Amino acid sequence: MKYINNKRDGIIYSCFLILMGALLLIHYICIRPIMICDPDDWTYISYIRQAVPLWGAWNPAKIFPETIEGLLGDFAAFVIYPIVGKYGYAMSYVFGIFLVICILIYVYAFSSMIRSVYELNVYQTCICSPASMNFTLEAIEQKFPICRNSFSQPDI
Repeated sequence: MKYINNKRDGIIYSCFLILMGALLLIHYICIRPIMICDPDDWTYISYIRQAVPLWGAWNPAKIFPETIEGLLGDFAAFVIYPIVGKYGYAMSYVFGIFLVICILIYVYAFSSMIRSVYELNVYQTCICSPASMNFTLEAIEQKFPICRNSFSQPDI
């Protein structure tokens, strides 16, 4: 496996991840903010469930989404909302930041894999990672309820 050996490559790779994170944050918070659209999502942002399968529930195996939505919803409502003053913005910020963190973890794992498999240097990795991310981001955006045509969120 080929790892980042010197300080210069580490700085370049860190700058790449920071730049990608900043661009994704701008995208998911300013350009296409994540809005809670479905009634199910409104239910689960205020519902803290046990992190075990609930037999007899509507979807007993859907553990992670329902658990994380409740935790992020409570964090947005009780920590971010008093600072921002708008409930919709607070939800959008928290869910956008969480999504960006998940995407950056994926980018790090994916770029580490292509570095080791194809023995690429840090420059080639920084070019190949975003080029292949286009398909992944489209799949992620189909899974999350993202406001397609709204540049400002309603005051909720």
